[in-house]
Amino acid sequence: GWFNKDTLWGIFDKGVATATGYGPAKTPVEAMDYFHKAIQDRKYNIAANYTTKEYGAQLKRAHPGASAIGAHADSIRSFAKEKGFMNDRLTYALNQLDPFPRNFKPGPAPVVVGDKATGTFIWEPLKYDTATPAALGAEGTFKDFDQRMFQSLLIQPIVPLLKIDLVKEGEEWKLNIPSNPVFEANVTYFMDKQKAYNTALNGFVTDMNRLRNVTKSEFESEVFRVLKESK
Repeated sequence: GWFNKDTLWGIFDKGVATATGYGPAKTPVEAMDYFHKAIQDRKYNIAANYTTKEYGAQLKRAHPGASAIGAHADSIRSFAKEKGFMNDRLTYALNQLDPFPRNFKPGPAPVVVGDKATGTFIWEPLKYDTATPAALGAEGTFKDFDQRMFQSLLIQPIVPLLKIDLVKEGEEWKLNIPSNPVFEANVTYFMDKQKAYNTALNGFVTDMNRLRNVTKSEFESEVFRVLKESK
C-alpha cells in the first residue's frame, strides 16, 4: 500500500532535510541553490531531492561512502593548509579523490519557459602553483592509484553539461541530470571499494596530529602511502 517502507523513508528524508535548512524547490533558483548547499554540506542524499530520479538514485546509493571520503579529504586539506604542507600534488590527489569537489556555485538565475528552465553552474578553477592537472595526472605516482576511485565520481554526468536543464515535477523544480550505464557501473565499483578507503583514511585523520613535526614532502608521502595501500 501507500504507507510502505519506501514512503516512510521518503518522509524521513524530507523531515531531516527540512530540519537542516532545506525545503521544497518552488522555483528553479531554489532547486539550484538547495542542490549546491547539499553538495557543500556533503549531503548527497538530500541533493538527490533536487534532481530527477535516475541521477538522484545514484547520489543516494553513493551517499554514505562518498560523504565520508569527502569529509576525510576536507580534514587532510585543512591540516595541510594550516601547517603549510599543501602543494600541487596534494591538491590534485585530494580533488580527484573527492566524490564531488565543491569549487562551484550557481550561475545567473535560470531562464524559465513554462515548466522548463535552463541554468548554469560556474566552476572555479583550483589554484596550482607550478603544474597543470594534466601534467600531474601523467605522473607515475598517480598512475599507481586506482584510477576508478580517483575521478571525482559524482560530477561525471554534470561536467559535460554547459547548461543544466530543470523540469517541474508537480509543484517542485528538479535538475534534469541524466545518468548512464558507465556512470552507474562506476558508482557500483566505488561502493565496493569505498570501505577500504574510508577505514584507512579514518585511521590516518585520527592520527594526523602525530605528523605535526614532519616535513612537507614527508607529509605528502604519508598521504600517498595511505591512498595507494587502500586500493
